[in-house]
Amino acid sequence: MRYYQSIFLFGGLFFCGVVPVASASDLLTQNSPAAEHRAAVMQARQGQYESALQRLLALVEAYPSRQNFLHDYISVLAWAGRDEEVLAQLPRVDLKQAPGRVLNVIGKAARNRQQPELAVKIYRAAIKQGEDDRQTTLGLALSLAEAGKMAVADNEMKALLKAAPGSVELLEALAYVKEADRDYAGAIAAYDRLLGIVPGYHAARRGRILNLMRLGATHEAARLMRSEADLFTTEEREQIAGHQAAAVIRWGRLPVVNPVDRHRDTDSAISLLQNRYEQMEDKTTIAALRNRFDLINAYRNRRYMREAVVLYERLREQGVKKFPSHVLAAAGEAYLSLRQPERAVVLLERSIKGYPDDLDAQYALYYAYLESGRYEKSLAHIDQLAVSLPQRKWLPGGREWQWSVDRLYARTVAAQARAYIGKLDVAEQRLRSLAAQAPADPDVRNALAGVVLWRGWPRQALNEYQMVLVQDPENLGARTGIARVMFSRGNVNGTDSRLGSLMRYYSDDPHIQDLARKVKVRDMREVWLGVNGGSGSSSYQGSSDLAIEGYYYDRPWRPGLRPFVFMLHSEADFFGKTASRDRLAAGLHYRKQDMTLRGSISDGDGSPGLSLQGDWMVTDHWSGQLSMDSFSHQTPLQAELSGVEAWSLSAGTEYRFHESRRVGLSGQHMDFDDGNQRHTLTAFGRQRLVKSLRYKLEGELTAYRQTNSADDAAYFNPSRQNSVELGLNNEWQTLHRYDKSLHQRLLINLGVSDQLGFDTELIWRVGYEHHWSFSQQLSLSYGINRARPVYDGKQEYITRGFMNIYARF
Repeated sequence: MRYYQSIFLFGGLFFCGVVPVASASDLLTQNSPAAEHRAAVMQARQGQYESALQRLLALVEAYPSRQNFLHDYISVLAWAGRDEEVLAQLPRVDLKQAPGRVLNVIGKAARNRQQPELAVKIYRAAIKQGEDDRQTTLGLALSLAEAGKMAVADNEMKALLKAAPGSVELLEALAYVKEADRDYAGAIAAYDRLLGIVPGYHAARRGRILNLMRLGATHEAARLMRSEADLFTTEEREQIAGHQAAAVIRWGRLPVVNPVDRHRDTDSAISLLQNRYEQMEDKTTIAALRNRFDLINAYRNRRYMREAVVLYERLREQGVKKFPSHVLAAAGEAYLSLRQPERAVVLLERSIKGYPDDLDAQYALYYAYLESGRYEKSLAHIDQLAVSLPQRKWLPGGREWQWSVDRLYARTVAAQARAYIGKLDVAEQRLRSLAAQAPADPDVRNALAGVVLWRGWPRQALNEYQMVLVQDPENLGARTGIARVMFSRGNVNGTDSRLGSLMRYYSDDPHIQDLARKVKVRDMREVWLGVNGGSGSSSYQGSSDLAIEGYYYDRPWRPGLRPFVFMLHSEADFFGKTASRDRLAAGLHYRKQDMTLRGSISDGDGSPGLSLQGDWMVTDHWSGQLSMDSFSHQTPLQAELSGVEAWSLSAGTEYRFHESRRVGLSGQHMDFDDGNQRHTLTAFGRQRLVKSLRYKLEGELTAYRQTNSADDAAYFNPSRQNSVELGLNNEWQTLHRYDKSLHQRLLINLGVSDQLGFDTELIWRVGYEHHWSFSQQLSLSYGINRARPVYDGKQEYITRGFMNIYARF
């Protein structure tokens, strides 16, 4: 055996005497290769790595066949911590011939450079070379764990521990393998075994606490960390505190038995994060930034949306450019809640790009598209999400499966999406299909109830919500839905009672807040003012006319009961003669479930008047109206020139199939004090013909018949008049943003009028209107129309305009 093989010392290096320093090339020419080799090794042994490596590299280049030079060169590279250069020599190494000690060095370098697959290959080669000692096998086990081959790594560790069950080194390695497998309970068990042998072993005590944190026992980890703070760096202590806060944030999103406690954990997390941040001396560390990220999430969960946005913007101003996906999602949801959907879209898209499995962010992005008016994009997004989710999920163990709740919910939201763009029939059809597949799912039932309510069927909606409450009496969606049903039916006491109960614990819920706003607006003072007028060639309607009428409703005196004042002024010029009518009325308006009653007393030009009116929603489809006016405002204004007055009795009924179709019939009897008796009968049918994202077309067919008993009245009073009209109402949604909207309407009516004694004539009317909604408290509409009516066989032309203002305060 050669001498350089027999005197191998630490790490594969040789030791001989002290060697004077000289350049590698000079020494190589002066000394024999063996002497030069010994000198290089000695330099390495003294920590002079650079000089030693230069000399060894010169030997390797000069004597490529001398593998021992290469092996020691690799060993010194590893000793110097130059792992990448160690691996660079691998093509020169014959794995079948290289000593196991050299392969161990290369395997360790591969592990250090995070190339576990290569490390496994090297260690297995070492074992084949007969280097099957504990260190080599241990290196293989650790490499296998790092490569994700946990079962094989675990088997290797079991074999090692069987031979040396009390080895501290092996137990520490076992804990490492368990950590790599995210088996934190197994890692804790390994550390417990180790501490049973060496109770004061710091690394084991420290590892045990860190794994408690990873396992989710963050409060216990924090408690132990405080008692053994010297085992941890400042950053690690901040990490444990951060994990503790993050765990509390997650707990805050879990259901609670008592609603009083629903924000307990989240509030605790916010307090914990704020206090911890104040205690940090250096607020530029990663731990400090993580603290701020967690606080944004906590604010979002607590629905402190403005605070979440302020903190996010502050971090951006401080130069933070890269945010984790979950923080982008939280900030995006906060912007969406604050009615800034365009900014929400940007953040949520970035969040999902980084972490597409965040379903909450996926749904938030759908709503952001919807609220920003990108309807096509919102539909495409939610439909794609519903399709992408698996239909089934395998239960732990892989032997049984269950239907995917995530996919069912996504399909539910996708069905609701059709309702938001006006396709209520499609939404209902899809939701009924889902309800048939999952009849006990509360999300499907609540969604179906909401769509049914929008279609105008509150009783059906109530039944759906009650079915949910039978299974889950505390279901928030169903409880809120029932309050909405009561609101739509005019049940003031029921709405207020249920809303009060919901607001007690869920005042931050957006759906409850929306209902609370509507209830608040309902009880406000109310003003409606309408002005209309026009000019034309009609001798019966007047060459020009003007009408102003308005209502003022005070705040309710008691639930459902409120006083009002009504004012009317109308005038018309009948070719030199002006007729006018002024009335002032005061009355009471009473609303209870499914019924509205109104009564008033009026005075002004002419006799005092009494007006009574009632509306009743008999079923979800049938409704009826009945009214009586002792001084009818429908008396032709031309009759004022002769001092003629009339009282009227009206009744009507309507059948509402759904939001797109209805038919109705109404009749009126008017008794004029000049002896004339007038009877009118009106029937109509209305059908929506086109429903698209921003355009609707509705058709209406109206039949009208009027008869009068007097032939010589001083106003237009045909013995019999029949008319049939077909109307088309074109409506474009020009603007829509939350409560603000603008709709344009183009109305076209065409029909025929048949008056006894005259030929049947064509009649028509064309109108253009704007309908603005600025908020739930203010709206404005105005328009102009041109019409051609027929009176006594004579065609007339009339141009009219109107403006209506509605406000609550």
